[in-house]
Amino acid sequence: MYRFLLKPCNPADLVSTIERALDHKRLEEHSRSLLRQFRKQAALLNALERERPGLLSSELDDSRGLDSHDVSSGDLAQDLQRELGVSQDAVRRWLEH
Repeated sequence: MYRFLLKPCNPADLVSTIERALDHKRLEEHSRSLLRQFRKQAALLNALERERPGLLSSELDDSRGLDSHDVSSGDLAQDLQRELGVSQDAVRRWLEH
């Protein structure tokens, strides 16, 4: 149920209400799709972290020669960006978290 309409209904109101309801449904579907995508990406990141503990940590030790703000080191950021389909900024923010 999206909205109640009183009879007799103005045709313009009916059309407008149907259009808004369809837009609302599309947005809900898109939101669900984004949530599924997020869950898949989070699972991928968790799997990466389990396979290589500390790989995704922004607190890298000096023996690796990287500092926590160097997101392009080892192509990790580029790999994550490509695999997850997110922006470099999103990867940088996640790595800095």
